[in-house]
Amino acid sequence: MYLAAPKTPAMADYIAPVLLIAFNRPAQTTRVFDQIKKAKPAQLFVAVDGPRNTQEAKTVEQVKAIFNIDWECKLHTLYRTQNLGCKLAVSSAITWFFEHTEQGIILEDDCLPNDDFFVFCSNMLKLYEKDVTVGHVSGFTLVEFDKQIQQNHILISYSHIWGWATWKRVWDNYTTTPLKDYKFRFDLVPGNLNNKLLWYRNLLLTHKNKIDTWDFQNQYLNWVQGLKSVSPSDNLVVNIGFGDNSTHTKASDQKFLLESHPLRNHHNILLHSPALTQSIEDTITKKVFTRNPITNMIRFVYAVLTR
Repeated sequence: MYLAAPKTPAMADYIAPVLLIAFNRPAQTTRVFDQIKKAKPAQLFVAVDGPRNTQEAKTVEQVKAIFNIDWECKLHTLYRTQNLGCKLAVSSAITWFFEHTEQGIILEDDCLPNDDFFVFCSNMLKLYEKDVTVGHVSGFTLVEFDKQIQQNHILISYSHIWGWATWKRVWDNYTTTPLKDYKFRFDLVPGNLNNKLLWYRNLLLTHKNKIDTWDFQNQYLNWVQGLKSVSPSDNLVVNIGFGDNSTHTKASDQKFLLESHPLRNHHNILLHSPALTQSIEDTITKKVFTRNPITNMIRFVYAVLTR
């Protein structure tokens, strides 16, 4: 049985503040910025990490030159002179963002949203603004609803970050090092032991600065706080950053590349279906995080022993 949450207006009363995090890819950044221009947020925050070398300084300057505002908008910029790397550049940009706003939409330069993305995120931020059990709004989904289902979102345990939104109340609890004293909550991580060990490995290596990322920590902290994530009925974001020269999205990962589609319903109806929720989470676990158990155990032991 599917129950409907209270309906809200078909369109957002406003577009939430937007943070765009960029670095050295002017072509991708231009495409993402063009979509932001169409949405016309009243506040736009742009953070650009510093170059790693003289050659890269040229492309970073090209990126900074992209942000010409031709609509009524207050532009805030955070342009780093030194390169911080993925973990610190992204996480500190989001912290800076939430020093100025209570809620907002976050895009990286390789996450291309469609027109419905901004409306969906803005509406969801308002809909769940005071619901402390919800901590994340995803614009990307690996599992779209069956065409016969009219509801436009579901609450799941996974927090996708290819185009997303959240609240200051949630981000204030973020830390780049959640494994203090190397304590890991196995019971909070979805999936089987193989999946839990994979997550423990990832967090250990980020804690030891062997993996330069910020998102494993964000997902784990949402689990620790027992927070659910809004997942849309239709995929609203395409990752355009795949390639062997990208930081994390390699060409071999294109199995996760999905087309984006218009949102089937703007009336913000929550789908209540434990069976479908479990099916979606099982699919995500199997598609993204499951590894060969023997290989996974070897990699886990290495992560524990490495300094």
